[in-house]
Amino acid sequence: MDARQLRILRELGELGSVSAVAEALLVTPSAISQQLRLLQRSIPVPLTERAGRRVVLTDAGRALAAAAVEVETALTRARHSVDDFVDRPDGTVSVAAFHSAAAAFFPLLLRGLAGPDRPRLALADEDVARSHFPRLTRDYDL
Repeated sequence: MDARQLRILRELGELGSVSAVAEALLVTPSAISQQLRLLQRSIPVPLTERAGRRVVLTDAGRALAAAAVEVETALTRARHSVDDFVDRPDGTVSVAAFHSAAAAFFPLLLRGLAGPDRPRLALADEDVARSHFPRLTRDYDL
């Protein structure tokens, strides 16, 4: 069970048909049906049933769709809880360069990024063989 499948179930309860859900989510009806089947595999009771040519939610399906609203709300709150931190430039950026490049660019970086609302810089002079470049990408941001 994942958030997308729960959203599809909720939308089915609100919109009333697989084709309406597909249209609302900009996917094909078969994609919606597939996600509903995958969700059903993880739940031990039926979530949907046929009502003529339509698929409707069972009592268990309606209960899970209602819980899906809470899940979506919690996920939205979680995403928003980090929004304040995303644009804060108070992290540290690590930069490595060969000595000649460091001598030319590091003073410019230090001047350009000086101030209280700027990221901290961790500068390093690295003189390694080309075969060791991949290790540097693991150890430094730039």
